[in-house]
Amino acid sequence: MDWIVRHRAWIVMAVVLAAAVLATTLGKGTKRGFDRNGTDAARVSFGSQVRQLGATSDLIYTNGWVATSGKQTIGVYAGGQRFNRRNGLFVIMRQSGGGPKIARIVVRGSGAVTLLRPAPAATEQAAFGETLHFVAGNGATGTLDLSGDRLSLSG
Repeated sequence: MDWIVRHRAWIVMAVVLAAAVLATTLGKGTKRGFDRNGTDAARVSFGSQVRQLGATSDLIYTNGWVATSGKQTIGVYAGGQRFNRRNGLFVIMRQSGGGPKIARIVVRGSGAVTLLRPAPAATEQAAFGETLHFVAGNGATGTLDLSGDRLSLSG
């Protein structure tokens, strides 16, 4: 019982993540396809209909991108930093069987960031290693490489 009390925030976040994934895969904007080998491709959702999760409370949300396949999920939530609006913020949440892993990437001085619609991924592996493009509030553009959570900003 003591373990549950100490880890209740993680438990709540995992339940919210699971509910959000379910909601986005059943909601509008969901695409399901098959890769070239005929196996299931990742389900991908994009845009403002992607629900913001509770773990992103430090984010002023603009839009998001979620890919799900089997027990693996990755969600990218874009926007601005709530307590310093001059900065953009990406919250990346991953889950694959275990508890969720969260990464926050601050884009200093950019203003709020907005993801641009990506091309459909040809395979499940391509979806989980996607490079997402974005535009920042100050007019700069950039990429977010999900294979290593690397950010590249130009302009």
